[in-house]
Amino acid sequence: MTRDDIDIIGKNVKDMYGTFMGKVVGTITDIDGSIQSVGVDCGSQGLQQIQYEQLVVQGEVVIFIPKWRLDSQRLLREKQLTLRRLKALIDIVSENDDMKEDAEIIHEKYKSKLASL
Repeated sequence: MTRDDIDIIGKNVKDMYGTFMGKVVGTITDIDGSIQSVGVDCGSQGLQQIQYEQLVVQGEVVIFIPKWRLDSQRLLREKQLTLRRLKALIDIVSENDDMKEDAEIIHEKYKSKLASL
C-alpha cells in the first residue's frame, strides 16, 4: 500500500453537490503504485468502482466529479486556448504583413478546430 492508499481509505465520498455517496473501502493501483480506481461502498447500491481521476480529495472528504463535468471543463479549456491563439495570430499579422500567407493557413486550422469544439 502506498501512502495515498492509506490516506484515502475510510473517507466519506460525496458528489459535487455535497450529497453523501458512501465510503472508500479500497483502491486498485498500477504497478508503480499510482491509484487507478477506488472502491466505494454505496450502502444499498453496493460497491462501485470509480476512476481516481474523477475524485478530488479535500481534507476528510473525497468529492466525486462526474465524467461529463470533466469532459465539459476540458472542452472549455480547449476552446479558450484556441481563441487565445487566434487572437495572438491576428495580432502578429497586424504587426507584420509579410507573414499573412503563412498565418492564413494557421488561421484556417484554428477556425476548423474551433468549429469542431
